[in-house]
Amino acid sequence: MPTPQKVQVVESLTKRIADSTIAVSTDYSGMSVSDTNELRKMLRAKNVEYVIVKNTLAYIAADSADKSLLKEIISGPTGLVLGYGEVVDAVKTLTTFIKDSEDSDLIIRGALMGDRSLDIKEIEQLSRLPGKTELLAKLVGQLNGGIQGLVYVLNSPINGLANVLQRHVEATSEATDESPVEEEATSEATDESPVEEEATS
Repeated sequence: MPTPQKVQVVESLTKRIADSTIAVSTDYSGMSVSDTNELRKMLRAKNVEYVIVKNTLAYIAADSADKSLLKEIISGPTGLVLGYGEVVDAVKTLTTFIKDSEDSDLIIRGALMGDRSLDIKEIEQLSRLPGKTELLAKLVGQLNGGIQGLVYVLNSPINGLANVLQRHVEATSEATDESPVEEEATSEATDESPVEEEATS
């Protein structure tokens, strides 16, 4: 007969598994308390939980949550990484922790994403994908680049016309500045005429 405490644990775990977008099974044996706390802190920042479970209770919870495939990757000392948002964030944070913690003995057994089981190779591939935030940032950058290009294209004919008008104004201004010089030259030629006449006479 299950105790009220175990019933409560199973109900809580069932809800967590049912609500999760991804569940990663790990072997935590050999991990220190400080490492476990550090992992939990990193995961919590990404809306992810790390739950140490008893296998018999985890089996019951997996069945109750209609995620029986999870039982296939639960064996021995088990800690479940339960992500409730972007699946990439959960996996990326977990793999980053393992890589950065050189003395960490945490081992990934496998994962369940929706109704699909993932092996270690698939989990590693998933961890290399950009997260939703990163993808959105890239998309915004591309959109900004496209908008700037469009503005440039739209402004190009106007800029071209402005350049033509500016050159025309400059050319007209230069022609106007040269006119007095020509008049002075004509005037000087007229003043020199009487001298030539006197020389003739």
